[in-house]
Amino acid sequence: MKLFTTLRLRGKAMLGGIGMMLFLVISLTVGFWIANHMTQPSTADVLRIGVLDADESRWSTELVNQLNQLEGIYLTIFTQEQEALLALARGNEEGILWIDGGYGDALVTGENLPLVYDSSAAATSRTAAMEMIAGQVIIQRSMLRAYDELRIRGMTVSEEDLRELLTQFQENAHPLYRFTYFTLTMPG
Repeated sequence: MKLFTTLRLRGKAMLGGIGMMLFLVISLTVGFWIANHMTQPSTADVLRIGVLDADESRWSTELVNQLNQLEGIYLTIFTQEQEALLALARGNEEGILWIDGGYGDALVTGENLPLVYDSSAAATSRTAAMEMIAGQVIIQRSMLRAYDELRIRGMTVSEEDLRELLTQFQENAHPLYRFTYFTLTMPG
């Protein structure tokens, strides 16, 4: 018993009593909560992407519309390069998709597409955004190839009929991806 009495008295002398002990516990709890809150990655319900369409062709407009219909993406349409760069620098957008002039012609001829995706330095979803954009471009190229193949074989199918068939196929097919969001929490 003498050991516990000695430890209690030394603890009281070092800590200044129960009030000081309570203050230290509360201070440590608040400090750990603030540190946890600051280091916890933020969650996002949607991927915010800006788009600057310099081509303004039928195909570039359709690409923007297709991206706008995807679940998990929120598009901001920019008309000026400075606005887009400022939004990216401020962190308002996770990335900017630049659709340069000649996109529609390059898509039809099968050349390299003048598409550039710039992401902010803190964007953790760059790969997801690039894959979603590439997926929509692949859909456009597939549509063009299917239409050309049918035309070469002498089949008369309008582009709208082909689109309707592809839409029906997509409605009945399983989705290629699903969005899942998670956050890391500190144990405690």
